[in-house]
Amino acid sequence: MKNRSRTNIIAVMIISLAVLLFAGCSIVKTSPGGENTGSPDVPGSGTENAGPETAPETKEVPETKEAPETKETEGEKTPPENPYQRAADPAVRRFSVDPVPAANAKAPSGCDSLPPLRGYVLLCGNNNVDFYEISKQLELPVIGASGYASIKQGLYDSPFGVSEEYMSVTGTKGRKIAELSPGDGFTIIGQYNGCWLVRLPNGKRGFVDHSTCLINLPDVIPSIVYNITNASSSVFSARGYAIENVTGEKFYDGYLMNKRLERAEYLAPVLYKMAFKICAAQHAAISDGNTFVLYEGYRPAFLQDAVRVNLTKLMAVNETVKEGITAKPWSITWFISMEISNHQRGYAIDTTIAKLFHRTKLNCGSFIIYDSVSYSEYKMQTGLQDLSYDAAIFTKPVPSRTDDWKKAEIAPNASEYAVLLQKYCTDAGLSPLASEWWHFNDLDLQYSTSVGDYVIDKCWSEKP
Repeated sequence: MKNRSRTNIIAVMIISLAVLLFAGCSIVKTSPGGENTGSPDVPGSGTENAGPETAPETKEVPETKEAPETKETEGEKTPPENPYQRAADPAVRRFSVDPVPAANAKAPSGCDSLPPLRGYVLLCGNNNVDFYEISKQLELPVIGASGYASIKQGLYDSPFGVSEEYMSVTGTKGRKIAELSPGDGFTIIGQYNGCWLVRLPNGKRGFVDHSTCLINLPDVIPSIVYNITNASSSVFSARGYAIENVTGEKFYDGYLMNKRLERAEYLAPVLYKMAFKICAAQHAAISDGNTFVLYEGYRPAFLQDAVRVNLTKLMAVNETVKEGITAKPWSITWFISMEISNHQRGYAIDTTIAKLFHRTKLNCGSFIIYDSVSYSEYKMQTGLQDLSYDAAIFTKPVPSRTDDWKKAEIAPNASEYAVLLQKYCTDAGLSPLASEWWHFNDLDLQYSTSVGDYVIDKCWSEKP
């Protein structure tokens, strides 16, 4: 009896030990590193591959954490103390659209050792970047574009102190290191807080307030067709009559090699802030299968004077022209300003639109751009810059510095495409001129004091 009991006890112990051993194996299989590798319902989960094959899987789990790389990534996300620098990252290029300055940001003692500023960061891939799709503002970044002073203004050694606004934020004042004259050109190499970091033709670098600067439109909106006829053969006329000493004349050199675009292109400067509205209008046109054809932006005062003087002479000998210019309620001032016009101020354009048949995709540095190579201008009620009431978009004069045009009646002879052009421009924030279907202003820039006493005939553009 005792032997049988002893045998039973030993049998129970053996069975218990076997159960424990089996359970122990199961635990080892189901929880290496916290992973569920022991589920019999999952193919390849660990129950299919017993023995030593499970060991490498268990060891690999903690090795995939790669702690050092995680630390470097976190370090890149931390803003550097110096507000002028950005963490280096070879996988991206950085381009800017004005940041807000830090209240405690410190101005440098000089800018010659500064890297080109990028303002706040847009991360773009290295190649074939469609900048407009990223920014929804311009087709190319301003970095590398040609800019021009529209008035006498300072070049500073820091972005702080360029205006009272920035001084109030930072409590610091930059040192003026040079003075720019109206029309002085430069290459834009950075952007920060309402300022551009620029490089002058002599290599000197400094900061300028870009609110009073012009930018060359082809450098930032290359998809527009540029036909600056006053730099080749002026199309100014009056009721179809040529204006002596104006029509067909070339008034300045404005068709130059543009290294940024790798082609000859017209210069078409306007105040920088206007460029954003023009770009919005162009892309509204593109969405309809059209394109802008821009004939003029900034216009020198001497050219304005030539048109006014010679148009007045033509009116004196041609009654048809005189009637088209002076018939009530119109007057000559609606067709050519007797004083400084918005073209001299830098916030007016003369433009038309065309049916776009074909665009070519090109590379510009790391970016893609589109060149409108096949198009046909729409027929309007008159030729562009053909001065007379026949060119009016409204039935009567409307104050050009107000929003009264919104209530104005469209002229009965206005082309449907002139009306469409107006829609593109006004939807983008530009204002029309009652007497000229082709003319549009940016009234947000009426602070401009440029008088047009300079000619822009140099291109300083380079790849972005």
